Amino acid sequence: MVYDFVAKIKNVQDIELLTDEALAALISKINANHDTFLELRFILPEANMSGDVLVKSSSSVSSMPALHDSELETTISAFKSYLEDIAAEIDGEISKQDGFYNNTKTFKRLFN
Repeated sequence: MVYDFVAKIKNVQDIELLTDEALAALISKINANHDTFLELRFILPEANMSGDVLVKSSSSVSSMPALHDSELETTISAFKSYLEDIAAEIDGEISKQDGFYNNTKTFKRLFN
């Protein structure tokens, strides 16, 4: 099963870091700190003066009942860890109201 993850990092203090090039370099640096690799994409609002960035990822999780829950939990934890690292690097704040994961059957909040 493929799950999509999305969350917003808001109130970025240095909006000059919100460029495709700067974020790509940041992810290369952050990937070295993680055991679970996630491919991330960033969505930057046009003329991004708001200091917000959306972070997206997709991950395949086993559909076997014995593995599904543990793999999903591992992936959720990895995505949250990436968000924390990104927010710290760009001096922003994770928007707990704007974090979700879903697949064709499920739509849930990333943060309670």
